[in-house]
Amino acid sequence: MCLNIHPSLLPKYRGAAPIQRALLNGESVTGVSVFRLVKAMDAGEILAHEKFVVPENYSASDLYITLAEIGCRITAEALEKFPDLKFTPQDDSQASYADKLNKNEFELSQSMTAKKFCATVRALDMSGGAYIVLDGKRVKIWRACLSSGDNKNPELACSDSNVELLEVQSEGKKRTTGQEWARGLRNNSFM
Repeated sequence: MCLNIHPSLLPKYRGAAPIQRALLNGESVTGVSVFRLVKAMDAGEILAHEKFVVPENYSASDLYITLAEIGCRITAEALEKFPDLKFTPQDDSQASYADKLNKNEFELSQSMTAKKFCATVRALDMSGGAYIVLDGKRVKIWRACLSSGDNKNPELACSDSNVELLEVQSEGKKRTTGQEWARGLRNNSFM
């Protein structure tokens, strides 16, 4: 018997990018499933699972670490009952799939809602980072949040409200805080 630890509450988000897809879709709850491997992708019977409420500021990197820790713990706890392991079949009618990320999903746009903009930044931080094109150049946005109105960080207007840019990386430069990045700009016309 082979077991797998999957960072979602199966049968939801079967596939390659469950953490990123959960964040892109604005999920407030996700979790970990330990299941028996079968030929069909992520479709085996569930041995153990645990829900996790996603903090609003969690990135994919944060979620990956937390879910890995939960997965290790619940696997160890479940295996303590060996050989009396109890498996529960998945309800295939409830299955959803977490397809691989494609390169078009990494480009941010001011036509997005502020919430979608921030969710995309959070979701893609461990996959190379989301970016926006400003003045013809790619600017990676590593951390962003909905505007608090404190004006300490540079803000970018989205379709419905503003987002604060907390950690930014201009092309060919290193990551910096939003404040340091804004101080280095000559043209703040995007704000």
